Amino acid sequence: MDEALPILILIAAIIAIVWVVTRLYRLTEEVNRLREELRAKDDRLNEQEIESLKFVVNPHSFRNVLQHIQANTLKTHKAVERLSTSLDYMLYESDDTYVALDKEGEFLANFVELNKTLVPPVCIVKADIEGLKTKDKRWLIAPMVTAYFVENAFKHGQLRTDDDFIQIKAEMRDSEFMLSVRNTVGAYVEPGENEEKTGGIGHDNLVRRLAILYPKKHHIDYKNEGGVFTANMKLTLHE
Repeated sequence: MDEALPILILIAAIIAIVWVVTRLYRLTEEVNRLREELRAKDDRLNEQEIESLKFVVNPHSFRNVLQHIQANTLKTHKAVERLSTSLDYMLYESDDTYVALDKEGEFLANFVELNKTLVPPVCIVKADIEGLKTKDKRWLIAPMVTAYFVENAFKHGQLRTDDDFIQIKAEMRDSEFMLSVRNTVGAYVEPGENEEKTGGIGHDNLVRRLAILYPKKHHIDYKNEGGVFTANMKLTLHE
């Protein structure tokens, strides 16, 4: 009996080790499963947040555009065509996380022309966006990411006389997309100010959306100097 005792202890130890290893293996599998579930939930939450942060043009802007179109019958056909194209882009193209750069360029050009109908003809509105009219399909951009800055320029700018202006420039430099919007202002307008009153998506949501879609690959800055407000945005685009 004394001779069998060490053997029994050894067998018991082996069984215990096997049980511990098996238990650890199962716990590891469970931890990995839980990690995958958490990762999947995070991905779903990010997708939902991105969807909720997409820029939505204030519907009242389009209503105002339609009212001005009625007062300018000679320009009705072209304006309605632009309005239809912009609405199609907003309703269908913007469902995608990214779109081809030339699609955003086409939307931006139409959006600028539509908003020009809201300001006095004496005001100067210049848009240099030829750099976006590229057939190079490599570059992708978040849809309607340019609309916030353009809408704010027309909404908050001082646009009454021939001294007042809006200047919009969009261009590509290698993989860098740059947008600059300058407009005359009567008084300083803080980015995001009056968003609740005007129904805009808000500056904070734009910043959050860019943080998700372009982490450490975007930059926004503002300057108010000499009665001119300037907004600049730079994005490193995806291919």
